[in-house]
Amino acid sequence: MSWLNGLASRLSGLIVPSGDSERHVAVVMDTRRVSPGIRRLSLGGPGVQRFIMDGGVGLPAAWVKLFVVAQGGLTIGRAYTIRRVDRALGRIDVDFVRHEHGPVSQWADQARVGDTLSLAGPRPGGFVLQEGTQWLVLIGDASALPAIEAILSSLPEPLRVTALVELPSAQDGRVMTSASMVRLHWVLAGERPGLVETVLSWGVPDDVGSCQVWLAGEAGLVTALRQHVLGTWLLPRERLYGKAYWRHGQADFRSRDDEGFQT
Repeated sequence: MSWLNGLASRLSGLIVPSGDSERHVAVVMDTRRVSPGIRRLSLGGPGVQRFIMDGGVGLPAAWVKLFVVAQGGLTIGRAYTIRRVDRALGRIDVDFVRHEHGPVSQWADQARVGDTLSLAGPRPGGFVLQEGTQWLVLIGDASALPAIEAILSSLPEPLRVTALVELPSAQDGRVMTSASMVRLHWVLAGERPGLVETVLSWGVPDDVGSCQVWLAGEAGLVTALRQHVLGTWLLPRERLYGKAYWRHGQADFRSRDDEGFQT
């Protein structure tokens, strides 16, 4: 670990200013292939140790903006959910879905222990278990999987939960842990029925008044599901949270939550 000692001495106290949000230098401490389509990086170092002192880091589905130097020397930033916080080791875990055209995803797929990047945040992921919730519905594509896992691991018991997740492949499914009673459904990207069709097939819940819905993923998907649960289920608006993480055909999609993060 001599490389880490030398790196720590160079990075100690280093905070990179960026608009309205500070960037903290992070070091890749470990890498792991969670499944064929998902790679996990464990990020640490002095910058991350300071970063996790922020109370918002541990909130379910909290996210950060990660900045890497891509090919050509251009610094590129993208938003990613914090999968896990290890305060004892001073690390955070971040999962990356593999795809050919994402510069940060490509960087993560090739990252090695000792590589560095910077991060800014955190920002809340929109999940707070509301009073009176008896049935929680979590819906998302692969980009929302880390957030859904983080939410499930934070839940109390007893609580009835339905989680519906779209995966790149069947091999990307995994066991999820929760104290609640979770009914987990996987659908495969590009196959039918998809996420929207599956939710439509559920009909209108009888107990919608005690239902809470959290959904995230591709912008078109989020819009369609939001319209359905508000217009057909008649779910009260305050019991729904929908977050678009990305949009088909748009390389650097930004939602309003991204304001203050500069690339």
